[in-house]
Amino acid sequence: MKNFPSRLALGVRTHAAALLLLAPLAAGVIATPAAAQQRAEVAVAPAPAIERFVLRTHGRIEPGRELRFRLVGRPGGEAWVRVPGLQRRIELTEERPGVYEGFYTVRRRDNTQSFSRAMGTLQHGPQRVMARVQVRGDDDQPQAKDERGPVIAELSPAPDQRVAGRNRMRISARVTDEGSGVDPASVRLVLNGRDVSPELRVEGDEVQFRGFLARGHHTAELEVRDRAGNTTRRAWSFDVRGRG
Repeated sequence: MKNFPSRLALGVRTHAAALLLLAPLAAGVIATPAAAQQRAEVAVAPAPAIERFVLRTHGRIEPGRELRFRLVGRPGGEAWVRVPGLQRRIELTEERPGVYEGFYTVRRRDNTQSFSRAMGTLQHGPQRVMARVQVRGDDDQPQAKDERGPVIAELSPAPDQRVAGRNRMRISARVTDEGSGVDPASVRLVLNGRDVSPELRVEGDEVQFRGFLARGHHTAELEVRDRAGNTTRRAWSFDVRGRG
């Protein structure tokens, strides 16, 4: 009976040691399903994908034209456009789930042909995918026939206005077209019966002429045509008085 306590203590110590040895194994067995589930979730996480990347030009790509980029893909990401020759990328905003849009106004120094080589990027975390742009003149729906001519507005000098004479006077107007767009090569200005079209400057939707006009009454006629062949003419007159 004297050995009973010692045998009991030895049994307790042996049992405790066995539990300590089994504890890490049990923890590993318990953690294994969670770790496997986490690895499985990472494995099946969807990669970013681009279904469609389109450039809407609404007419010919030229200085002053506003371009619209639209990228359709996996929602919740970050999207942008790179155009060869442009130093900065064009950011796209997710207007609705999976639809990213951005706008850019063409500048005079831009190479208009480079926009057809634009690349769109969609990124989710460290994953990203790219796509080449598809250039389209307008929405996917068939376009209505353009039967309306361009609009000529903001004449300067205004009709019947009396202006002070200067060394070089400025005659200008704004020309716009909601249909096929203005053909810049078609713009023609006749001043006092003389065709001064070679001296015109056409920048975006602004037409401008600078030259010396003597004191007295002057007449001007501006003609512009859109790409569908519709023509608009606007004639007006103004007076130049002594230098102010």
